[in-house]
Amino acid sequence: GVIDLLTKARICFPVVRSYCSGVPLSAEADEKSFKLLFLDVGLANHLLGATWSSIQNRSVAELINEGGLAEQFIGQHLLNLEQGRQIPQLHYWLREGKANNAEIDYVIASAGRIYPIEVKAGKSGSLKSLHQFLFKKDRQIGIRFDLNPPSMQELEASIRVNGSHKQTGSVNYRLLSLP
Repeated sequence: GVIDLLTKARICFPVVRSYCSGVPLSAEADEKSFKLLFLDVGLANHLLGATWSSIQNRSVAELINEGGLAEQFIGQHLLNLEQGRQIPQLHYWLREGKANNAEIDYVIASAGRIYPIEVKAGKSGSLKSLHQFLFKKDRQIGIRFDLNPPSMQELEASIRVNGSHKQTGSVNYRLLSLP
């Protein structure tokens, strides 16, 4: 279809859902569930109806609050990690539950290790989905892109297991925060 043609022309790239239980991430990919990234932020802005004249006078705070554009920006840079040596692939993780959905914006694999990546448009934001992923997949490193200075923190988080108020767990992990 049209999306296949745009992907082959490298105008857009599918970010495919994966269960992310092991490497390679594509082995557990659900090709029917995906979100699209565009070649660049400019195309994304255009499709959202934003023109240069409508965004040039916005304050930095107004532009920063555009979470979708922050996710687009990080995604297009993640697509270039292989620097053209391989066809770009990105994955995301989604857990659907009755009242407790969780989604990780991007999941990448490098040197046999899996890294969940959360993108926040501002300086703060909940990391509940990241905590759920790290707990469920028994991982010890998470990555967050936000507006805070770069840091590496040792953290412990309490989580609700399967959305239950009665059943709780905890996860100890390192959080790499990048601007």
